[in-house]
Amino acid sequence: MIKILQDGQELGDYIYGSAIAALDIVKDCCPAASDKFENEDLGLDIAIFPASMDMIHGSTMHVKAEIEERLISLIESLTGGISKTKKYTLLKKFEENDCERITWLMELFTRYSKKVGAVANHLKSEQLISSELYKEKLQNGFSKLQSIAVILVHLWLPEIKAKIESELSRHQIEKKHVLDVLSAYRDNIGNPGGSENTKTVIEAYIARLEENCSQSMELGAQENSGQRMELDVPEKPDQGELEDVHSKRRWTGVDILDS
Repeated sequence: MIKILQDGQELGDYIYGSAIAALDIVKDCCPAASDKFENEDLGLDIAIFPASMDMIHGSTMHVKAEIEERLISLIESLTGGISKTKKYTLLKKFEENDCERITWLMELFTRYSKKVGAVANHLKSEQLISSELYKEKLQNGFSKLQSIAVILVHLWLPEIKAKIESELSRHQIEKKHVLDVLSAYRDNIGNPGGSENTKTVIEAYIARLEENCSQSMELGAQENSGQRMELDVPEKPDQGELEDVHSKRRWTGVDILDS
């Protein structure tokens, strides 16, 4: 399958899109295949990414949105299972081409955020219990939004976090929104096999983002404090202005400095 992916980028969109979809399906259906995908050195840093994200197109069997969703699922799987060496390779893939893959992720994050928000607003009048509302949101893109949030925070490292924060600002998305998505993910993880490990990973990501938010708030407070100090320093008045003020005091008997 990896060989097909590598050759598929040269053979055309049909081969690449179909191979991405097939690999994701096999990964989800077969635990042994999932473990092999996540933990073995299979050249995945080359295989699953097209040379440019602009090269992702629909094929006869798969529309572009489905291929992107499958690719997001594969990337999320890599964030939790690969070795430290491969994690560094994954990070480097996102640094390529002026971090275009971060731009791509943020565009998808924004798209799914709007879709999920519209569904949630539409269902307000339905008076659904929280579990039912969560299920409806999952069916309308919330699961992909969670996957993208996981990938973003996994990549939130000194080498690349400036680009992520720049894209958040460009799309007018606060870090708290990413944090809320991850928190909802953590709070709704079930108990069947493997979920506790997933929950531990998500909690670690939440802690990392919370720490980053706290550092940003402290830095912002320090900058604002410095600005206030600058504003509070009075400028030295011109000597001619002082003499004019004193003259007005004598003529009016009113201290205009106190008025």
